Amino acid sequence: MRLAAKVAVFACYGLFVAGALTVFAADVYYKNARNAFGTGDYIGAYKNANKAAALNPNEPRYFRENAKDELVVSPELAPQSLEKAYELNPNNLLTLRDVIPLYFLLTRENSPKLPVSILQTAIQRAKAFAPNDAGVMVLAAKYEKKAGLTEDFEKTVDVIRRLRPDLLDWHETLK
Repeated sequence: MRLAAKVAVFACYGLFVAGALTVFAADVYYKNARNAFGTGDYIGAYKNANKAAALNPNEPRYFRENAKDELVVSPELAPQSLEKAYELNPNNLLTLRDVIPLYFLLTRENSPKLPVSILQTAIQRAKAFAPNDAGVMVLAAKYEKKAGLTEDFEKTVDVIRRLRPDLLDWHETLK
């Protein structure tokens, strides 16, 4: 093999290893953020989530974690992180589902208080992506009910009635 080809192969291998190490480091920061949040170290969680997102800006879960941490540390930044997570992969059910409670909190407790229409949009995205997923529908119904979105709640309950009528008998959210 010629020297130039060997150098090229070695360089490609080096780039691959560097990329893998960067993704690994981002995952470590993400895990540290989750652990810090769980112990009440919200500033530490926020810093670690930011580092994870900076190292791997193409991973939606880092931005979801960032938004959760921002709710406590700097709520005005959370909507941007939630939208970034959605933009990175609008076809990710975890992102679509897991942002609903965060949007709900942003419409209720934090400044700036977002309009309920932002929550409605997040719920509609999840419902449109997984129209036959009873779990998504129950989650949507829960937050529609909490937010006072009565008409949306009733429509979602109708979908649940079609998908899993047994849920209407025992699930607390649907009573």
